[in-house]
Amino acid sequence: MHTVHLFSILTLAISSNFDNLGVGIAYGIRGTCIRFPSNLLIALITGAGTLLSMLAGTTLYRFLRPELATLIGGLAMIGIGVWVIVQATGRLRKGESSTEQPPDPGSVISQHIMFSHIMKFLDDPFFLDRVCSTHIHVRETVLLGMALTLNNLVSGVAAGMLGLSLSLVTSFVAIFSILAIWAGRSAGRSYRYRWIGTASGPVSGLLLIAIGIYEILF
Repeated sequence: MHTVHLFSILTLAISSNFDNLGVGIAYGIRGTCIRFPSNLLIALITGAGTLLSMLAGTTLYRFLRPELATLIGGLAMIGIGVWVIVQATGRLRKGESSTEQPPDPGSVISQHIMFSHIMKFLDDPFFLDRVCSTHIHVRETVLLGMALTLNNLVSGVAAGMLGLSLSLVTSFVAIFSILAIWAGRSAGRSYRYRWIGTASGPVSGLLLIAIGIYEILF
């Protein structure tokens, strides 16, 4: 494996988990615990989602010439990075924050898991925590893992089209997921490091753009 590919794998794993970092910070601010079993379950869900999306990208890779697949995958990475930056700056302009008071969940928990609810959970991780418990429960853990996974599916397909190692990307994504949530929660407990959550979106986008450029050029 070329060094450039190893760089891309590590960079992708880090970029894919900036949302995990932000969620961890949000929970840290609220003083809500994410126990290791919950953290591990989130990592397994995101890792599985990454694997499935990369399998889809790998299938496309096999039907295209390597040069064309790399070009398409690289351009997709760049496009995703730009989209992430635009979305992040848009939220900053609107003054959105994951630390705002969560709305009353009402009947949300009693309904089936829907895509819109999962995305809402990603934007506001606390709207299901109706009892304001000191730790998240299994249902919340699964929803959070699915939300974080959905957010990375497209980049996983692009990574598959780039021909990156399925096992290494999946493993690193899962490992960095655990580390990002743990680090985020630790940072959220300190006012000094809460700014990291605000910067995570643009940085994640820049890393994805860097992956695309490197894979196309090298």
